[in-house]
Amino acid sequence: MSRKAFHQLLKRYVEGKCSDEEKHLIDQWYQLLDDSSLMPVSETEMDAIEERLWNKIHNKINKKNKNINIKVYPIIFKISVAAVLIALIGLGIYYLMPSKKFSENYKAVTNIEGLEHIKNETTTNKKVVLEDGSSITLQPGAAIAFPKKFRADKREVFLNGIAYFKVSKNAERPFYVYDDNIITQVLGTSFYIRKINQQIEVDVLTGRVAVFENNNIKDNKTGKTNGVVITPNQKVTYTSNHQFITSLVENPVPVPVEKKEDKNIPVVKFLYDDALVSRVLNDLQQQYKIEFIVENEKINQCSFTGDITEQTLYNKLDLLCQAIQANYEIRGTSIVIDGKGCN
Repeated sequence: MSRKAFHQLLKRYVEGKCSDEEKHLIDQWYQLLDDSSLMPVSETEMDAIEERLWNKIHNKINKKNKNINIKVYPIIFKISVAAVLIALIGLGIYYLMPSKKFSENYKAVTNIEGLEHIKNETTTNKKVVLEDGSSITLQPGAAIAFPKKFRADKREVFLNGIAYFKVSKNAERPFYVYDDNIITQVLGTSFYIRKINQQIEVDVLTGRVAVFENNNIKDNKTGKTNGVVITPNQKVTYTSNHQFITSLVENPVPVPVEKKEDKNIPVVKFLYDDALVSRVLNDLQQQYKIEFIVENEKINQCSFTGDITEQTLYNKLDLLCQAIQANYEIRGTSIVIDGKGCN
């Protein structure tokens, strides 16, 4: 079957013009795909894959539709197999070949030649150390482009995929990460950037991060009119309709103490004996850098006894609220606690 004929079949399928038999068979080979089938393949493996897919499709439909005469639809089966093979070949090429658009976008933003281009083609995380001491941990399939030596006034990296950044502090050389339609700017911090469907998410572990739209990637008119600043345990999601939505990360963790800035702040052990709730909340706010809002001031007068040191933040809050008969709610980047309180 030719690729043109295959495209015509898919076009009919998307437009809802396929017959019931065609739709059923297309759905069948979609369901039969598994992760192992999506790995790159060579042409010498095509015959073996075709035979395996043919047998799976044949057996699957035989079991579900014993009254259907499979021989009536031999062309459709071949179309299904050809479609799978074309998809596999396309995925293999995409996985193995560098992205031309990826490099072009980076050059358009930075105007830098002689770029390093690294892609994680393994099944485990890959750490890359940059010339300034910053490190980037790429998840499988992720890629970065960056100059061999950063400019004197800024450090720029172009990302495609999911990565964890640990950026060396240098106030005179801010660090920029370009990812499609957003730019993440930091001075020195650690954070994640990940793409989920059509949305881009930035999670901050330490430091402060500015995330803003890249208004014009071609001429570097970045601008910061539409953007946000997020701090530890906060995240921002950039949606397909150009909105920035801020919230808390899924599992907030105590923020590491900075030696210079927070050297006087002790590490808290959350062990209490008849302590005021106001003290517990102050400890939580200090260690997690999250704002806690009490809607009823009487809550602060309640007392709490218990050891919640080893619990996650949300487990800590569950135990605290159970003890004082209160509730908590996450609103944006804050946590609001409400209840009757104590006299």
